[in-house]
Amino acid sequence: MAAVGRGASAAIDLIVGTNLNEASGHVDLRERGTHASQAVLDGSLSTLLSKEPLGERSLSRFEAYRDAFQLDTGRGATPAELLEACLTDTTYRQPSQRLLWPCPRLVDTGLCGFSEDR
Repeated sequence: MAAVGRGASAAIDLIVGTNLNEASGHVDLRERGTHASQAVLDGSLSTLLSKEPLGERSLSRFEAYRDAFQLDTGRGATPAELLEACLTDTTYRQPSQRLLWPCPRLVDTGLCGFSEDR
């Protein structure tokens, strides 16, 4: 990203996008049938989605993802779906946003920005 920020490949158009289920290849979304697989899921959730409050805000990261999933899909999330959402954000969506925004050289052209369409 640093090279792109310095202008590498400036003459090449760049299209960047992610989707809600970008990390589905990293998370087994099937029902958990064994204690071992449930332990792996529980360990990953406790590492990535803390239930501790975020600073002065009353919601924890876990609650924020749970509530956002409910708002986006209209239903509650399974633990695996929450993990998938968190991995999608940290692995794909957030780096894409860092790459694209802000784009000081492009702001006045209208060519810089991103869509929240899912």
